[in-house]
Amino acid sequence: MQGVVGWVGGRGMSVAETAAAIRATLAAFPALSMPGRSLQGGAAILTALGQASSVAAEGDLLVACEGALTNRAALTSRLGPVPDESGDAGLILAAWRSWGQAVPGQLEGSFSFALRDAAAGTLFCARDPLGHIPFYYAQAGGAFAFSSSLPGLVTWRGLRRRANPDVLAHLLAFGYLPPDMTAFEGIATLEAGCCLELVPNAQPVLRRYWSLPEAAAEPRRRSPARTNGRPANTAAGKALRSRLAEACAGDQVPDAMLLFGDHAGPLLAAAVDGASLLRPSYRVQGPEDGEAVAIRGGAVLVGPAALAAAPAWLWETGEPAADPLLPIRHAILSSPALAQQTVGLDSGGDELVLSRPDYAQFAGMLEQLRSNPGAFRGGGFHGGAVMARDLVQLAAGYFTEAERLNLSGPGLLHTLAFAVADELGTGLETVPTEAAVDAAFRVDFARRLAAREAAAAWQASRGRPAPVLVPFLRREVVEWCVSRSQAVRRQLAAPAPAGAKSVPIDAWLRGPLHGFARDTFASSAFRNRGLYNLAYVDQLVEQCFEHGEPTGRLIWPLLCLELWFKTFIDRVPTKGLAPLTLERDASIIGVA
Repeated sequence: MQGVVGWVGGRGMSVAETAAAIRATLAAFPALSMPGRSLQGGAAILTALGQASSVAAEGDLLVACEGALTNRAALTSRLGPVPDESGDAGLILAAWRSWGQAVPGQLEGSFSFALRDAAAGTLFCARDPLGHIPFYYAQAGGAFAFSSSLPGLVTWRGLRRRANPDVLAHLLAFGYLPPDMTAFEGIATLEAGCCLELVPNAQPVLRRYWSLPEAAAEPRRRSPARTNGRPANTAAGKALRSRLAEACAGDQVPDAMLLFGDHAGPLLAAAVDGASLLRPSYRVQGPEDGEAVAIRGGAVLVGPAALAAAPAWLWETGEPAADPLLPIRHAILSSPALAQQTVGLDSGGDELVLSRPDYAQFAGMLEQLRSNPGAFRGGGFHGGAVMARDLVQLAAGYFTEAERLNLSGPGLLHTLAFAVADELGTGLETVPTEAAVDAAFRVDFARRLAAREAAAAWQASRGRPAPVLVPFLRREVVEWCVSRSQAVRRQLAAPAPAGAKSVPIDAWLRGPLHGFARDTFASSAFRNRGLYNLAYVDQLVEQCFEHGEPTGRLIWPLLCLELWFKTFIDRVPTKGLAPLTLERDASIIGVA
């Protein structure tokens, strides 16, 4: 495990208390390296071993960074030479002396960093625009603690390791967590494209330094749609392929392209010459005598044993995954068959070219609502005409409102009004459909794609000998796409390939996962959570296992959530915990 972890504050902590706090907080960091420095004011910034982590110190400034900057050459040409041994942290420190809090906007690539100014008593933290590197923080135990690994904060003293019911309701409703919150009560996430400043005797101040560009105006006459079955061979298509190629070449040319999407993968494949193309093929039985993942020809054969990666996914991220594709993708990327290869993913591509079916469904529902305002009236807990968030729920939600109502027990009923898409507003009835779709895309991008997809790819790359690249989720590619009109963006998409792409979760649950699911839902721990309507859960289980009905998409999130409870809430997580002692003159920590 690699990453950044540290804290500011904790005045009055004894050496024994400090040692206990470090040992608990670094449960996810078994190998610790601090080429460091004792700072006044009760502050420490530590980095775990890993080639993507670096630390630099000069005077009263200390910087710890995880990630990889892609514009080092441009920065050094403006700032002057920086010692190579200081890594990206040394470059950020030099940039801070020149530009101060404007530094994040000058950086390109994947990064999260924390900068401590001991003289001023301040801490400044930032996360890259697309959210590749996570950054979590909490205020507890008399300190402000932070980490690029969520498990690194779970056992921080003063935190009670409680689940946040609002966030769990959000997860079950929409299939992902809010971009600024975690499933743990008291632990927050720094949003992508944001920075945080902590000054003495004040609350943290959050500021957004990057946002998506404004939407391009739609042309009066749209270009004709493609008819050749390939990504558009137009100036726009060539320009996007050129940017994708540059995004790959800036890191390392991929050996293989892993194409999960339906429409944008051919664009990426055309931009990278020589890379083998791999598409997942899901099997009810294991691909090779019980293996989770195997490569055969141009396919990645994935069996239900891949879901055994769910515990590893949980430990890496600290987050339950309502979408089974997330732990499966983690298993694919960490499998021996691909571990030595530089892999490119097409994540984000279908969203940028507006080819996700959800967007078309959203537009269709909006048109239907305009022509027949009573079409969506009643049936929900509000009982009236639908709002913008209800359209998003219907089009892209993980559960329908009725399912969420039926599923929720006493522990979640009070959260039913917790909504994700309020920023869409209530005036979609009068704006052009293109503007409404753009608003839905921006909510989807900010709350799901940038916050989860980019970070998931980075977390999967931790511990791999070769990197994982996500060219569509590079800042220059995103800004270019969003600056094009919707008509142009849609023409860039290729037709979806033949064949089902969805994970056969129902068949897996009725087969190899049957015993695990039955035992989980019958356990006293699950049934005493107080979160669910047990009668409805039992009905879903019976429909799946006894009648063969497709209720797996409702059952899997509950299984994953229960596994998360058992890993982090029911007991103290101790994976990777190694004995750690501190002498009174230890140089890795300064306590006032």
